[in-house]
Amino acid sequence: MPPGSAQPSPQLQQAVAHAQQGRPDQALALIRRYLTKKPADPDANNLGALLCAQLSNIDQGLFFAQRAEAGAPGRADVLVTHAKLLQLSGRGDRAAEKLERAIELDPDQPDAHMTLGACLQHTDRLDDALRAMRRAVELRPDHTESRVNLGLLHLDRGEADLAVDTLREAARLEPSSVLVWDTLALVFSARA
Repeated sequence: MPPGSAQPSPQLQQAVAHAQQGRPDQALALIRRYLTKKPADPDANNLGALLCAQLSNIDQGLFFAQRAEAGAPGRADVLVTHAKLLQLSGRGDRAAEKLERAIELDPDQPDAHMTLGACLQHTDRLDDALRAMRRAVELRPDHTESRVNLGLLHLDRGEADLAVDTLREAARLEPSSVLVWDTLALVFSARA
C-alpha cells in the first residue's frame, strides 16, 4: 500500500501475508473474495494484478490492473503494476507510456525506472534503457535486481567488462543471491 493510504482491511492484510509467505494462490483467492464486496478498491485490484503476474495469469492481471488504474489514475505504483502486465503481454510500447507517466508523477520511484529500462531494452533503445536503469540503481543502490538488470543491459550493449563489474557489486551487496551468481556465470560464458 502506498504511503498515506488508509489502513488496509484485515482481509487485505491476510492476503499480503499469504503472498509474503509464498502462497500467491491463497492470497489471490482472498483478493477475489474481497473484490466481490468492493470491486473498485485500487489497492486490492493492484495486489490482484501483481499476484496474477506472479502466477502467469496475464489476462486476469491486466483486468485487475485496469480496474486499479481506473480507481487511482494518479498513483505511480498502480501505473507501474499496469505497465509490468502490459510488458508481460508483449505490449512494451504501451508499458513504456505508462512508466513514463509514473515517473512524471513520482520521479524517485526506482521500480518505474528499472521497468522502463527493461521495456526500452526489449525495443533496442539501449541508450535510453541505460539511462533508466542507472537512475534505478542511483535511487536504490542496494536493490540487487536493478544491478542484475543493469549488468545484463551492459552485456547487450557489448560492454562485458562493465557487466562483470556491475554484477560483482551486486554479489558484494547480496552474496547469497543465486540470481546474481547465475547471471555472472552467464556473462563470463558470453565473454569466453
